[in-house]
Amino acid sequence: MAHEQPTYLVTGAAGFVGSELVRQLAGRGFRVRAMARRTEQLGDLTHPAIEPCKGDVRDRAALDRAMQGVAGVYHIAALFRQANEPDSAYHETNVQGVQNVIEAAVAAGVPRLIHCSTVGVLGHVPWAALPPIIWANGLPEAVASAVITVVVVAAWKRIAIGRKQGSSI
Repeated sequence: MAHEQPTYLVTGAAGFVGSELVRQLAGRGFRVRAMARRTEQLGDLTHPAIEPCKGDVRDRAALDRAMQGVAGVYHIAALFRQANEPDSAYHETNVQGVQNVIEAAVAAGVPRLIHCSTVGVLGHVPWAALPPIIWANGLPEAVASAVITVVVVAAWKRIAIGRKQGSSI
């Protein structure tokens, strides 16, 4: 009897990193649910193991649907240095969107989540080409990025601990 490979959800599958991750996973025999705001953005991601999925990390209902039956999530989606975007757009995608992904993963019982981020999601940082010790928006870039990462990891650990203790977090 053939063993069916698990399905992994990749948010931000139309982006540079996300699309390469989708290709690598599918090439290794995994099934991939490739999520993008518009499925036509997925372009040449046409491997038989790739399931296009329309969704946005700001849309909790879309995430709930996308999470069904997945063995893990690679959260790659982010708003990154887009021209003419208000600061609120970065918060909606890069803060609320991460929270939506985590909550949807927990609700669906997804056992694994990997969150990928960069200091670039903080919006326009005038000194981006300089070393990370340069202060931007009141925090050094390296510190701001580390804070985001720590918050995500802490939230996921809290969720995992709650699951072990029978909590409905």
